[in-house]
Amino acid sequence: MMSMRFFSLKSVLYCLIGTTFSFSHLNAQSMHFLPPTVGSLSYDISLTELDNYFASGNKLRGLTKQRLKEQNLDAGLVQGKLKESTLKQSLYYQLGITSSINLGFKLAFLDRSRSSTLTTSSSASEVTNFISTNASRSDSGLGDVEAQVIWRSSYGDEHDVRFGLHYSHDNGDFFFGDSPQLSLGSGAKELMPFFNWTYYSSASHIQFDLEVANRFTLDNKVRNLAGQDVELKRSNELLFSLSLANQNEAWSYGGGLFYQATKDTFIGDVSQEDGFLQYAYRFFVGYGNLKAFETQPSLQPMEAQLYLHNAFSGINAPATQQLGIKLSTYF
Repeated sequence: MMSMRFFSLKSVLYCLIGTTFSFSHLNAQSMHFLPPTVGSLSYDISLTELDNYFASGNKLRGLTKQRLKEQNLDAGLVQGKLKESTLKQSLYYQLGITSSINLGFKLAFLDRSRSSTLTTSSSASEVTNFISTNASRSDSGLGDVEAQVIWRSSYGDEHDVRFGLHYSHDNGDFFFGDSPQLSLGSGAKELMPFFNWTYYSSASHIQFDLEVANRFTLDNKVRNLAGQDVELKRSNELLFSLSLANQNEAWSYGGGLFYQATKDTFIGDVSQEDGFLQYAYRFFVGYGNLKAFETQPSLQPMEAQLYLHNAFSGINAPATQQLGIKLSTYF
């Protein structure tokens, strides 16, 4: 029977290079499974940029044309470009409760900005409103508070099977319609059950991860610019990922493929955001002292990871590009 120290390290190593769903929500795979009373604290900072959408396949449509399409406006009436960026910083804490249960909590701070060079020669009110609504600006503040519970159903030297339930609150500012402000939250409470299977080869140090999740949005009331409460509805969202990684002593590297499918968002009876199908890839390189910790228990176990997560194809999907750094320690 393995010692508690070895069990703790093994648990961390098995999940060290797991995949991460790169959306504005907490991700099951970003949470290492920990034994009882062991905790982890992670700091993640990422920059996401958006100036194009995938119309179909890898055919791009500019963000300006996408926003005009969503408003049913003629693309020829507006000239110029739009670009949006999000700097996200998050703190995530996880604690092992029992040998099969973990709890995790996340706080995020977002700094969002929009760059606009839009002009028009039209005097139509819907066109001038579009220009003013999409003017350059920046907004910042706390994003939605998130938490989840993870249940480890099966664990061995070369496999790890987990189920979990993720919850996202709706405390982050949410704007829609003719509001020029940039949203910091999803606008609704969300639940996301997930399943994860990890296979790890001790001989080759290769790790394979599979994750499937389904995000359910709970109907919610949001307030429009006139001060009226209207209902927000989103259909279920399917998330799927496959990843492969390798760890050699202190260094690790790997990559994965990601799939996301969602339908329209409605506020009242009006479609607010079109649904989409998105494919993305992720590459990362990491460095840590967890291996050294096995023989030098006086060390403070920690790890760092640099990652790139880009969408590469889709249908009506945002062509997001994300670069980030994650730092973690264990205690």
